[in-house]
Amino acid sequence: MAFRPLLPRPVDQVGPHTAPHVPPPRKLAYGACASCRRRKVRCNAHRPVCSSCKSHGFECVYGSGPAESRADAFKRSQDRLEEQTKQPSASNETCRRLVASLKHLDEASALSLLHRLRDGASIASLIDRVATVAPTPDANTFMSVGKRKRQHDDDIDGALLYEDLFNVLIKATEEEGLELLRRIKSGAGVSATLRQAKDANLLLQLSLVPETRRRYQFPHRPKFPQSLTTDDNPYIASLIYECSLPVTGPTEAQQTPYLTPYHAAEIVDPWLWNINAARWTSVTKDDRFVSKLLNSYFLHQYPIFLGFHKDYFLEDMAKGRDRFCSSLLVNTLLCAASHTCQGIPDRAKFWKPHNPAYQFLAEAKRLWETQIGQSSLTSIHAAIVLNTISDSDSLDKVGRMYMLQAVAMAHEMKLFDSSIEIKSVKMQRARAFTAWCLYVWDCMEAFYYFREPLIHGPPDTPLPDVAIDPTWYGEMWVRYPLNNAPTPTSFGQVVRATMELRHLTGKISRAFFSSASSEEASQGQILGFRSQLETWFKGLPEPLTSRKIHLPSHLRIHLEYYTTLIILLRVQGDVSSKLAAKYGLSDEPAADVISRAYKYIETLFRLYYHCHDCEAYDAFIKLWCITLGNHTIGMLEEDMAPHDREVLRSTLLLCVKGLYDQGRNNYVEHITYLALRDRMNPEDKDLLMTDLPDEETKDQESIKQYNQSRWPIPIIKINEDPTAVTLVNLVKYESLSLSTSSTSALTPRPGEGDR
Repeated sequence: MAFRPLLPRPVDQVGPHTAPHVPPPRKLAYGACASCRRRKVRCNAHRPVCSSCKSHGFECVYGSGPAESRADAFKRSQDRLEEQTKQPSASNETCRRLVASLKHLDEASALSLLHRLRDGASIASLIDRVATVAPTPDANTFMSVGKRKRQHDDDIDGALLYEDLFNVLIKATEEEGLELLRRIKSGAGVSATLRQAKDANLLLQLSLVPETRRRYQFPHRPKFPQSLTTDDNPYIASLIYECSLPVTGPTEAQQTPYLTPYHAAEIVDPWLWNINAARWTSVTKDDRFVSKLLNSYFLHQYPIFLGFHKDYFLEDMAKGRDRFCSSLLVNTLLCAASHTCQGIPDRAKFWKPHNPAYQFLAEAKRLWETQIGQSSLTSIHAAIVLNTISDSDSLDKVGRMYMLQAVAMAHEMKLFDSSIEIKSVKMQRARAFTAWCLYVWDCMEAFYYFREPLIHGPPDTPLPDVAIDPTWYGEMWVRYPLNNAPTPTSFGQVVRATMELRHLTGKISRAFFSSASSEEASQGQILGFRSQLETWFKGLPEPLTSRKIHLPSHLRIHLEYYTTLIILLRVQGDVSSKLAAKYGLSDEPAADVISRAYKYIETLFRLYYHCHDCEAYDAFIKLWCITLGNHTIGMLEEDMAPHDREVLRSTLLLCVKGLYDQGRNNYVEHITYLALRDRMNPEDKDLLMTDLPDEETKDQESIKQYNQSRWPIPIIKINEDPTAVTLVNLVKYESLSLSTSSTSALTPRPGEGDR
């Protein structure tokens, strides 16, 4: 079957009324703006502002060109990044050179650079500026063999990595910016430094990190005694006490230093963690171990003993200089630090050859012998620390020898004389600081050992005001776990207050123990000393007031004050109102003042234990524990209600436990623990032994062999003979009695006195 073919329509029959309507092609909108893409609305791509953004008042930003699609823009971006990867830009090279040059700047120059960067200076101008104060390494210099692989990784991000770094430096606070520059100087990579800066966002941490409160429970009775929580006790209104209460809302006390034990913190100092151990000691080459030991020392021992300027020492140690650092001083400090590091077993047993303290002390003694007859600042520093080590090892007779040599060297160098011309300001400060450290340590040791001080007066250079010259004292910055923000410890205020208090104890010692005077101190002198103590206490700066104290160094100042007051008031007789008013004092009986001081000591010690525990090194804990423990034993001998007796037993157990915990760090604390424990009645001792192991049998022979401590237990008056109550005599007898009413039972047998 054939079909008729279909032919096209004749042209002349096509009329205008039959023409199909073809709409004009729609103009495509290339590259919608970022705001419309984010809101998922149609964008007409009008430039510079599209209709939608204009009508809604939004910021209109385009990521592509006017005639460029998103795909084209993405491809262009990828091509640009690949080109940067293959050929690092000149700006990237310039930024890299600047970062490498930062390692050669001192802190003042780094701070000046930071200020110029914030003022808008270009990278190139900063390079020129740095070149005038520090060498600017070329690409081959800082791209050493060990860093070439890291350079390839940095080139992937190109200039963006350094741009982020400089943006962070511009926006950070001055302290944060300096901390980042210190990290770069210490060798940290740019990526690692940026990570630290971003991780240090406190608000972000609070949203991610759970609460880190930690409190230690009192033995026997976990609650604070009601007898201490009275309105007349200023420490019940302290922030540190508020932390022990149930949280009712955000308060000033809900801050990391008030909530976290101090021993969990770490020293923030760029020099401390950039040490070459082999340069200073032959005992170990482990840089990290040495840094950890020094970190522990500066946390726990340095605020007590001082002896030298921390900042000068650490800077010279990190830089390998021997002006304020020496191998003798480093090994001495590492020996002392070995007593503070809780990761070292048997650290109190100084006679064990495997003990790091034994090894560092052997090296220090060898170095000490090689420099006999040579006077220097670092030798004086080492002698002070060797004295503290000997005291802690119950070898205070040996420690006395080091103290005598330190004082002799100080006089030879005219350390106490301010008329000596010293051109270097830094050396002037180091000499003055050392003179004060030596003087106040001699004062404190003389006071607690009942003897005349070796140094007869303070240095000529007065103590500067912390607010006017804070660098004279330095600051101690610490960082707590899960909190990258460094926290100050009010170190300058602590040092000045400590030096002023120990200066007063030196004056008391000279009045009572001076060989030039055969008469006892008069009541007028005693009232004068008491007036000076109270004036000093009322003048403490705000961080050290009863409301604000929270760190062990803060609490220690208050505890040392009340202990000094008790020792002084034990020899104060009855005084008239007229005589007391002459010295600005009330006529309150001395017994009432002493009773209140014991109450405050117990409050402070409980706060100390509750917040920080007693396991971390603190050489003063033995003083408070034996003072409060002996007082509590005396009170337990009286008749009282059963509830009150249980509260006193809790206090006694806390004191004995504090000594036991400290006995793991120092041997003299272990001896003191045994002395106080053996005075407890059998019932209290059995209660104690449920929590603490009985180590008497295994340590008794060591006590007899190594104990030579002449430290007098503070149970007698300051004007009495301390010989009978020294530890070296107390541990010789099977029956140890620390009664304050009579010392006849402690009189040494013929031939068994001090040898």
